[in-house]
Amino acid sequence: MMIRDARPDEYKKIAQLHEEVFPGFFMTSLGMDYLKGHYKAVLKYPDTICLVAENDGDLCGYVIGRANAKNGLKKVIKAYPFHFAILGLKLLFKKPSSLIRVIKNITKKRDDNTVHDDQNYSEIGLIGVLPEMKRTGVGHKLFEAFCEKAVAKGAKRVSLTTDYYDNDLVLTSYRNWGFKEYYVFTAYPERKMYRLIKDFS
Repeated sequence: MMIRDARPDEYKKIAQLHEEVFPGFFMTSLGMDYLKGHYKAVLKYPDTICLVAENDGDLCGYVIGRANAKNGLKKVIKAYPFHFAILGLKLLFKKPSSLIRVIKNITKKRDDNTVHDDQNYSEIGLIGVLPEMKRTGVGHKLFEAFCEKAVAKGAKRVSLTTDYYDNDLVLTSYRNWGFKEYYVFTAYPERKMYRLIKDFS
């Protein structure tokens, strides 16, 4: 088992891995063309941190996020506007309601303003392993490798988001990894979620 940096030219493999790791997720429902297009751009973006778990030459898990969370996906879209315009047009013709959801989730609605979020942290966007590799510690190794990369880039905190309801097992894992609840927000359409944070300072 080896944890290593993903290469930009591996976007197709990572899109296929995404499809296997996250069945039933909204992003998966957008189709393989969208996934490949999304990862092609994100893996090229300099602020991206993406690591893969490789077992006997095959990818079996990955973690992807950004060194600096501020403005998130907006920065990637701004860097490659033509690329994302084409992806958006394809969605407009195939799944117009999905395009609306993508746009609305670029900015997330806070449920309250009791916590000031300056977005001064690194952010894990997705972390997952193949079903047969669950409970083997691969996910935690990917998380630790991401944190090492983030800290090396100057991060003092790492954040991620996860579902609020019916998610006790995942929440327990994240808490065991040192995450604490930061605040609650609602993603479109009415998907209540936690933002969790881990402080390294």
